[in-house]
Amino acid sequence: MSNESGITVTNVNYLNTLPANVLVYSVPEIDPGNCTGAVITAVPEDTKYGVSGITLAPGTNCTFVFKITSLTSDNRDLNIASKDVQSLQGGTNADPSVVTLTTRGNATVSKSFTPPTIGAAPPPAPRCPSAQAQAVGGHCR
Repeated sequence: MSNESGITVTNVNYLNTLPANVLVYSVPEIDPGNCTGAVITAVPEDTKYGVSGITLAPGTNCTFVFKITSLTSDNRDLNIASKDVQSLQGGTNADPSVVTLTTRGNATVSKSFTPPTIGAAPPPAPRCPSAQAQAVGGHCR
């Protein structure tokens, strides 16, 4: 996000929807980065996120981060429509913005064992009733 105006803008905010099959990650690890005053709302498993409270001096920019996940492996466009970004001073984005997300889909987990089968264990030695007794040949003596 950048401020190309000649004035400081405050309470910069917008609400956006992620592309189809893209969700906020279960642990979004939200990082406001260098966005002064930023409040990023990204609810796990939701398709929407919001940004508010950002203050940008003239000619500055800021970057914020949160994790997302995808249900498919493909490219998806993340769009911000014109005039979706607003500031307290009335500033807005005159043009739409688009960025392409390249997603890899959910990881899968598999397991295998070598060898694939495990044989039966030998029977346990008998437990003798007293500490002095000793197991010999499978019997207590």
